[in-house]
Amino acid sequence: MKLDDLKQVFNEKLINWFPVVADDDKTYVNNVLTYTNILRLRLIAWMLIIFMTVLICIHLIYIDKVQLESVIKIAPLIMALRIIFIGVAAIFLVVTGKLSFPGSITRNHQLYESAFIMFNLIGFAILSGLTQSLGPGITSAYLIAVLVSATFLYLDWKKSILIYTTAWTVLTVMIWTFQPDWIVAFSGFLNGTFITILAISISRFIYANRVQDFMSKRLIEKQKENLASTNKILEKMSYLDGLTNITNRRFFDEFLARELKRAARESFSISLVMLDIDKFKQYNDTFGHQAGDNVLVQVAEVLSKSIKRPGDIAARYGGEEFAIVLTNTDLEGANCVAESVRKSIENLNIENPHSPTNKLTVSCGLACMQPNNDQESPTIIIASADKALYEAKKAGGNKCIWAKSQNGRRILVNVK
Repeated sequence: MKLDDLKQVFNEKLINWFPVVADDDKTYVNNVLTYTNILRLRLIAWMLIIFMTVLICIHLIYIDKVQLESVIKIAPLIMALRIIFIGVAAIFLVVTGKLSFPGSITRNHQLYESAFIMFNLIGFAILSGLTQSLGPGITSAYLIAVLVSATFLYLDWKKSILIYTTAWTVLTVMIWTFQPDWIVAFSGFLNGTFITILAISISRFIYANRVQDFMSKRLIEKQKENLASTNKILEKMSYLDGLTNITNRRFFDEFLARELKRAARESFSISLVMLDIDKFKQYNDTFGHQAGDNVLVQVAEVLSKSIKRPGDIAARYGGEEFAIVLTNTDLEGANCVAESVRKSIENLNIENPHSPTNKLTVSCGLACMQPNNDQESPTIIIASADKALYEAKKAGGNKCIWAKSQNGRRILVNVK
């Protein structure tokens, strides 16, 4: 294997053991792990309360029957330790009682987490050191506590080193203090050292795997968010006219059908303005398609500026024809909008030699409808507005004409 390959393998292993978390995710990751640790520590706290209570009861029942002076000597210390274990566990349950994720996780919770772990490991180290004086190799309580902590909790490497080395230091002092036989003491010291190193390694492995699992899920979530965002952009683009950048015929059809159903439910009227550029074919033939496209863009800009309310839309209906949908608007209101658009386009002063005014102008057909039911077809109001537009074009253009009422259909207001 080449040196570069060895470096790559080493870097991959290093990343696996020391995963890098993005800055914007660090707080969230820490909160997740703290929340999980506290929930698990609460379970341990309840087990400690029950277990220590049982041991205290046994202690009180059988203490009079113990004859060994060494046991009698340390019995009060062990009793006191067990009472302290119960008290600290109860305090931990109280201070972490109102816990919810993620809003309630604070730096205090991280402090409670670390303090409770360290206290229990130090407590079991003291307990193991005391029991070590009774005979060789009795450090099982400490070893079990360390292994449970390493495999059950998620601790970063700084915290795990601090907690486990502190507990190991206390254990070492207790063993060499209370065990007169140096061989027995050395055996306990070796056991404690081995378990400490093992615990730090296991803790690092457990923590790194949890963080990597989180990062993988986070990456998937971000990919889903990016995909959803991309889909929204694509959907939005599918509703926009590529040239004029206003909504297209597809969006117009869906919007009008939806709003007619809403109008039927809520009993309000909808007005439609169909707008067509006068003499546009002749303009294209004279000035070219590029100039014609520029005109379409300018007309679309005027329509966009004329739409003031968020519930109204302007759309390119097709070719040089545009449409404006005005919700909860009568014909008088629609006529004000249409006239404003017509005048604004005329005031663009775009030359059109084929127009009677020598300017580019538009014709507008208006229709207003209050649907009888939510099954009313959009084609009714579209046909009425188109017919009015035809009348405006027939009358010479540069006009706004209202649709005629139709028997049986609530197309409102006669031709102006």
